[in-house]
Amino acid sequence: MMRIGEIKFGKYDILSYVSIVVTAICIVLYLLPNKIEGIEINKIDILLYLLVSLSTFLIANTKKNDLTCDKVTQISNEITVLKENTEKINRIADDVDLLKSGTPAVIKPINNQEDFYHLLNASVITSSTRVWVTHLDQWAPTSPKFSDKDRVNYFDSVLEHIQTHPAIDFKRIISIPTKDKLEWVEKLIMDTDAYQNLHLAYIRIDDIEDIFPFSVVSCQIIDENKMFILNPLLNRVPRNRGQFKECLYFENKNIVGIYSNYYEKLWDKITQKDSLHGCILKDGTGTDNFYKNKNWILSNIKEEEPREDSCNIASNNQSITNGVSS
Repeated sequence: MMRIGEIKFGKYDILSYVSIVVTAICIVLYLLPNKIEGIEINKIDILLYLLVSLSTFLIANTKKNDLTCDKVTQISNEITVLKENTEKINRIADDVDLLKSGTPAVIKPINNQEDFYHLLNASVITSSTRVWVTHLDQWAPTSPKFSDKDRVNYFDSVLEHIQTHPAIDFKRIISIPTKDKLEWVEKLIMDTDAYQNLHLAYIRIDDIEDIFPFSVVSCQIIDENKMFILNPLLNRVPRNRGQFKECLYFENKNIVGIYSNYYEKLWDKITQKDSLHGCILKDGTGTDNFYKNKNWILSNIKEEEPREDSCNIASNNQSITNGVSS
């Protein structure tokens, strides 16, 4: 019984002639433009076929001229591996094209407090995976020194959303520079005692005005592609509407990814054991973490209440920072 490699016409066997024809076709196609009359020509696939064709020709014309089933299987396996590598190369090429063109982004400036809370509230109550926020304001949201309907509605909506959506990971980094703020945090922790998905952390900021330009960036991260950044020169929503500094709302996974890493590192820094920068207030159910650290937090609060208006220009005409209200 004759094998494939033994069927000859003249100098070469039939398989060699087929390989020569396929090789010639591949070379012609490779030299053509990438697209002809709307038909795209994949040059990587052509090179793959060319390699297989040449390999077949060489194997068919070895000294023993013995193209056995094992060699056919070997070629088949090599083709499979090459095809997988080709697919990987194509995916990498797509990623490179994406990086060159940039990912789509929505960037919306927010110029007043009402719009800020309206958009932040809408983003939070439609979230599905996570809500990571910072709350660096000196006053509690319910404080008579700083009562605001938009703020109160936002905080109420957040609590309701946490309760009704237990799968959402909710984190809040909180500064506590006043006893008023400490009382609000304590009530919040008592009211949410049974909330498994609520995590609160205290960040120690004696006077955020004095630490500029080393201030914490106030960012509010929702899901994987939404984020608010308050103006870093004024890291809070000021009480005086006329003093509102422009902040930005983003919809972009790349930007959110960068600030998610920042938020995680900040969280880890202030919640690590014996940290001088902060502590855990609440990690799921219970109140133990808060009461274990309450006296230390209280000792960090200055006797003098912070100024009601922290939006003044410093003596060196340099803008200063304060906390965020989110």
